[in-house]
Amino acid sequence: MSKIVKPLTNTTLQNLKPISKEYIKSDGNGLYIRIKPNGTKIWYFAYKWHKKHRKISLGAFPDLSLAYAREIATEYLWTDFT
Repeated sequence: MSKIVKPLTNTTLQNLKPISKEYIKSDGNGLYIRIKPNGTKIWYFAYKWHKKHRKISLGAFPDLSLAYAREIATEYLWTDFT
């Protein structure tokens, strides 16, 4: 059973602060952002292909906005990787 995730907002993303360890915040449907100790925020999309878990980097925030990252993730979500 999947965990229910509260979608991210632009305000939440801007207020994410770096800490000594890398951490992630999920937006749901395989889309998440990774916050690195140097303050870099990178979007990723996680998916399954040939029964293996994969992930793809989409770009850095704020160069890649939340709305556009969701749009890209939705396109990948409906792509048949098999």
